Amino acid sequence: MPRDWKSLFGCRIGTAIFRRPFHCPTNLGPDEQVWLVCTGVGGRGAIHLNDRPLTTFSSCGDLVESELTPHLRNFNVVSIQLTVNAEIPLGELKRGLFQPIVLEIRSD
Repeated sequence: MPRDWKSLFGCRIGTAIFRRPFHCPTNLGPDEQVWLVCTGVGGRGAIHLNDRPLTTFSSCGDLVESELTPHLRNFNVVSIQLTVNAEIPLGELKRGLFQPIVLEIRSD
């Protein structure tokens, strides 16, 4: 990642699940939260952490984010389920996870 839908799947519509394992960030202070930040997402979908649903979204290239802090374990797997359907033709808007996806630590 990042990759646009068309480079991965051509003009086919459907659903894909993108997974990434990671360890819990260390030395988090009591006033710090861990967020998953997706800077360029095109499609409809959901974010899960350790098989627990966190956020649903419908995005045309907008920022999608979700707080992970209360659900973190020592070892984690984040997954993004992304659906691209025929409502908007693939050539009209960018689809997929086409910008970096990062963990961001925020303070109150």
